[in-house]
Amino acid sequence: MALLRFMVEKRAAATNSSGDASTVKATVTANKMLLQRNIYDKQPGSDGPRPDQVDLLLLIQRDLASRAAKGGEGAKAAQGLMVQLVSELYIQDVLEQEGLEQWWEDQRASEGEFVKVMRSAMEKFMGALLAESESEEEDDEEEEEESEEESD
Repeated sequence: MALLRFMVEKRAAATNSSGDASTVKATVTANKMLLQRNIYDKQPGSDGPRPDQVDLLLLIQRDLASRAAKGGEGAKAAQGLMVQLVSELYIQDVLEQEGLEQWWEDQRASEGEFVKVMRSAMEKFMGALLAESESEEEDDEEEEEESEEESD
């Protein structure tokens, strides 16, 4: 996923920005079709495995971890880019919630010092996503109980 990082950096240089959220959004928007064509496991409404999405997230994480390993400002920038990029991919429906959850649970997402640094940058985002998922499950259970009571 060095290519995706390269595209963000190139767009940032062309627009004299620092790789901020608007640059990430513009890059993902411009390359959305290309990204979606390389993810074959999108299954809306299914809890099945999402290996392509997990692999994409692992590639992004490892690429940015190699940047973070250089230290200094690059480490902070890599962490910020990880959060911005993953959240934008999710917002634009390139990645599904199930794919993000499976990546978060994947042991490979926690291997290595700098990979863990990138993972720690995602804790707040993933915490909110998982809390939203639990809330939706509880709402679904309540709706099922109400419909069962009404049918009795």
